[in-house]
Amino acid sequence: MTDTTDETPHIDIEDPQVWVLDVDGRRHEVRTSQRGFRNLATWSVDGVEIASSSGSADSLELVVPDDHELVEEIGAMKARFAATGRPRRVTHFAGAKSAALPRALVGTGGTDLDPEPGSRAHRREEWAVRHPVLASADDVLGGAGKVVVPLLLAALLPVLGRLLPDWGLDLPSVDLPSIPWPDLPSIPWPDLSVPWPDVTLPGWLGALLGAAKVLWPLLLGIAVAVGEHRRRRRNAAARADREAQQTGEGARDGDADAGVARPGLDEEE
Repeated sequence: MTDTTDETPHIDIEDPQVWVLDVDGRRHEVRTSQRGFRNLATWSVDGVEIASSSGSADSLELVVPDDHELVEEIGAMKARFAATGRPRRVTHFAGAKSAALPRALVGTGGTDLDPEPGSRAHRREEWAVRHPVLASADDVLGGAGKVVVPLLLAALLPVLGRLLPDWGLDLPSVDLPSIPWPDLPSIPWPDLSVPWPDVTLPGWLGALLGAAKVLWPLLLGIAVAVGEHRRRRRNAAARADREAQQTGEGARDGDADAGVARPGLDEEE
């Protein structure tokens, strides 16, 4: 479930988790938090808040209004939260709003923002990199829990119904008037009986199908974990590329400054 907004009401966030990303010379900053049962997120570019959203869904999409001057180039943001309200990650989808918002809603592609150093999200990201197996197990349990918990609750409803006392309420009966429906002629439908073959499944296949009813939530969780592990690897590679690019630009700037200052020193000598 997702909540999307293209308005920019100001939201005061206490004790936020901060996520940052530099794109095309702009500093993107997203602040996430939780208030009661509602998740909160604000998006700022170069220190100016441009979008905010709140809701009880496990993900929030942030986009600028259609009349914003950056609507054709700023893209969209997607903030994801765990079932407990803990912010999981924030992803930026580049491009115009019309192209970025559909990708944000589906959750395909995008570039993850970096959590603020020293924050809870940053410590968990480092833990996931050091312990990929445990992180994948956490994702498996989280993915399977979204499926298993509703099934368990549905199975327990009849049991809970029998445990509740019989209140013996004498509810009044309402005598509704009968409607004189017209007697319509019956339609002579053709006999479409199909001679299906009598197929008997082998015992091993029946056992496999029975086990699949129990195993498919686990398989779904494993698929979620594999996707999460691949996403972390792509995000780590993209972060390393950005850091290498920034380091290279800093070195070139230093060399340029040294090259400019050098002739002056040579002239003085």
